[in-house]
Order: sequence, then C-alpha cells, then structure tokens
Amino acid sequence: SRQLDQRLGPAHAASPFRMLASRSKLSLNPSLEAFLAQDKDEERFQRLFDRAPLPLALVADDGVILRLNERFRAVFGFSLEDLPNADAWFAQAYPDPTLRERARATWQSATAGNDAGTRSYRITAKDGTQREMMISSIPQPQGALALFIDISEQKRAEQALAAALEEQRAQRLAALNLMEDACAAQRTAEAAADQLRKLSMAVEQSPEKILITDLDAR
Repeated sequence: SRQLDQRLGPAHAASPFRMLASRSKLSLNPSLEAFLAQDKDEERFQRLFDRAPLPLALVADDGVILRLNERFRAVFGFSLEDLPNADAWFAQAYPDPTLRERARATWQSATAGNDAGTRSYRITAKDGTQREMMISSIPQPQGALALFIDISEQKRAEQALAAALEEQRAQRLAALNLMEDACAAQRTAEAAADQLRKLSMAVEQSPEKILITDLDAR
C-alpha cells in the first residue's frame, strides 16, 4: 500500500476518500460525516420502500406524488405517469363521487396533522378491478407516506359467513314453523280423539238405545 501511495503521489495519499476507504485513524469533518450518514439513511429508506410487501406511496405536502413502490404498481397498476398528483389518484381510484370526496377529506385531514386513523375504502385499480383496502397515513418531514393493506379476502370471508349465518337462520325458522305445524296438527288430532272417547263413553253408559247415523240418516 505504501509503494502504491508513492507511485500515485502525495495528492492521492491525502485524499479524504482514500482515507475513508482505508479506514484511517483520522476523523472526517463532522458535517461530512453527517452528510454521509444522511445519504446512507436515505439510500436505506429507498431500498426498504421499494421492497416493502405492502403498497406504499410517498406524497409531498402540495399533493405531488413523489414515489410509488413496486407493490403499489403491481396491485393497482398505476405508475407515476398515471398519478402525477393526489387529484389524479382520487379521480381514478374513486370513481364514485361520494366515496371520492370522503377519501379526499380524510387525506386532507391527515396531511394537516390530524389523526385520521386507519380507514377502509373500496379502491378501483387501473384495470377496473376493485379491492377493499385499509389505508393509513404516516407523517413525513415534507409530506406523508400512505400505506395500503388489502383486506379484500377478509371482506369476502365476512360476507360469506354472514350469508351462511342468514341461511342457517332461515333454515332454523323454517324448521320451527314445521314443528309448530306438526304440534298444531297433533293437538287437533288429540282433541278429536278426546271428543270421540267421550262420545263412546256416553254411548256405553246410556241406559237408552242410541242410534248413530250420518248426515244422510244412514
């Protein structure tokens, strides 16, 4: 290494990048250290952002969409060219005007610093398919990070369960109605049998002869 420094000359030996690469004992300027640390943090954030398993969107305070991660593009089909700003997102993701204004109001409240919490919305993708999403916003120094959690399967499961429970309730109600009809028929039959039994006892105990005929006197 010393022979290489001698060949390259003193300028190379004194270079701060050379000292950084060789991990010399000389400390860097504090402002340079802070700059390098910030640059490394930003690189790490971008890497995590792009590889996150959930759809993410980074939005500036003025509504400009700065970045969309890979999962966002895969799930919704939109690119930055499709969504230059938040207005474009609301127009395409929420075709229904009422739902669009509700989503926009929630987002504006969140970007204003209010705790909007996590809300569920039906979002329309670029190909027209709809997904149920839980959306939350995380404040950033100059904007906000929007995070999307797909709950479409959960919603479908809840709807299927509700339908199954409703079907069971209808079946139970039908079974109860049949039981009530059967009980009513049994009570009618028992009442008729009781009347017949009383009539039979009356005939047997009567000292007079009794002639029983039908309506036609037969």
